[in-house]
Amino acid sequence: MISLLEATDQDLTWKRVKWWQREFELRSGDAVLAKLYRQRGIPGVIGEAIDGQWSFKRRSFWNRDIVVIELATQTEIAVAKGGRKKSVTFADGRLFTLKKTSKWRHQWVWLDDVETPLVQFQSNKHVILEPAALSQPELSLLVILGWHLIVLQQEAEAAAAASSAGSF
Repeated sequence: MISLLEATDQDLTWKRVKWWQREFELRSGDAVLAKLYRQRGIPGVIGEAIDGQWSFKRRSFWNRDIVVIELATQTEIAVAKGGRKKSVTFADGRLFTLKKTSKWRHQWVWLDDVETPLVQFQSNKHVILEPAALSQPELSLLVILGWHLIVLQQEAEAAAAASSAGSF
């Protein structure tokens, strides 16, 4: 696995590893930069990069917030909110917002608290790192968590479409 900072000017793409599982790798050519997967014995989903491993799990069935736990220290470091306004708030109060930038296409962007674009997700899978993102210590986490929130959104949209199609 290589660092995201080593591949800033390259084509970064999320790929599903196995079509029947929710397991993804962020790749630049043959190089793996990050992973998102489920692991037995650990609740939620695991995000992994060269600079850390995190667990993303919902607080409860009724509370849809996603708790971000740093696996090395077992410390809750952030809380992500899903729904229409997706965001993540770190324990120190910093806030990042994941905003959909196109109504018809699957394009998203992480914005900092002054709405500076940091990470773009285009056509569902391509990742573009903006210059302002390169100084963010949470860059890997934002890329992985952003992809996780997008996948959850896609699954919710697919479920809604399937249930409405079945009601006719």
